[in-house]
Amino acid sequence: MMNSEMDSENVYDVQKFDITYERADGVYYAEDDVNGNICIVLSSPLRVQELRLTFKGRAKWDCPSEAVLQLNSVHNRSHDATSEVVFYDKEVVLVDRLPGKDLTGAFVLSPGSHILPFTFPLPKHVETSFEDKNGTCFLLASQLLPCSIRSCDTGFCVLGSIRYFCQAVLSRPWNHDFVTERPFTVLKKESTLDSNCLDLLKPVSRNDSEKVTTCCNSGVISCETSLPKQLFFPGETVFGSMKVSSDSRCKLTKLVTRLEQKISYPPRASGKNAATSNRVVLENDLAKQLGSHSKMDWLNEKLLVIPSLPPSVKSLTIASIEYEVQMEFSFAGSTDQVLYLQIPIVVGSVFCVPPLIELLSSSDGKKSLLSLVPHAGSYRLEDCVFGKTVFEMKNNPSSFNLVEFVPRYPVIEI
Repeated sequence: MMNSEMDSENVYDVQKFDITYERADGVYYAEDDVNGNICIVLSSPLRVQELRLTFKGRAKWDCPSEAVLQLNSVHNRSHDATSEVVFYDKEVVLVDRLPGKDLTGAFVLSPGSHILPFTFPLPKHVETSFEDKNGTCFLLASQLLPCSIRSCDTGFCVLGSIRYFCQAVLSRPWNHDFVTERPFTVLKKESTLDSNCLDLLKPVSRNDSEKVTTCCNSGVISCETSLPKQLFFPGETVFGSMKVSSDSRCKLTKLVTRLEQKISYPPRASGKNAATSNRVVLENDLAKQLGSHSKMDWLNEKLLVIPSLPPSVKSLTIASIEYEVQMEFSFAGSTDQVLYLQIPIVVGSVFCVPPLIELLSSSDGKKSLLSLVPHAGSYRLEDCVFGKTVFEMKNNPSSFNLVEFVPRYPVIEI
């Protein structure tokens, strides 16, 4: 609990303590210089020990406290609540004396506005930023729990993210510090496609069928969906063809397509299964219907548009990201039936398009595949489809601890 004097200082002395980046979109790439400013606005003099900055990039996951307690009670030993892989972590003192002074030590900042520039070079090896929709809660900790208490419906979630940020600390002698933090987006420009990427330009299809039996008769309902390829890019439209047949009294009443994201976390110990969690990115009702004892082909239908998303990656330090197109065929009759089709796809990085086009253009036998690759003249940066992440910095009494952040990803302009 802060006393009234500290509350007074917190509310009235420091009117603004913020970090701004030179790039308005807040997007950077490996080996870029991250330039920005620390902005401090004071209504009265403030005694300060130093202003220090921390630049950090890390992949991190946290296990909720209730899961850790249950794990410890089951195994009768301590489990780590947090796992972190650090890409870089550097702390620098930006200001520790007044201009013109040789000795370091406590000093007084005058009232008014103070703009303090900084720069930090990003390392060469970084991973693409990732945040989930609800504040980095994206993995079921199934590999941590014994079968007796493991449940996908009620299981505990692992909280994870790949985050890059600058944190500023206004340190004061014999008083609480002011802390503020500002994340930014980091993107990898190098291609994430491997030598087998051409296989992703081949058609793919899935089908399913079900026998429907009533007291009077029986029949079969069946469905098939085919895509011209498995590789798509943000901003690109996914087209598909569907075949539906009902040799029964069941009618097709609804046809829905979804884009689903699958996150997999590598096991922390050998012999354990990886934890996975799925979430729907978007859903589209195709408004298709079919009567009983009928069949229909819908060719080259628009299923969905790939939104702003992190690309598919299978080599992330903290998790892998995969996608699939789901088709849900709902039939109504004396007994309702639902058939599901799942087609894995790869969401490629926009930066993979030029080298892929160059690869296809240089091979006479592959030029026919060029029509399957979007010839994008440029790209734009868009907020991630999952929206903002809102979180508070722990153990920070400052009023500047609420952080809102949404990563941005490139979307092709076709």
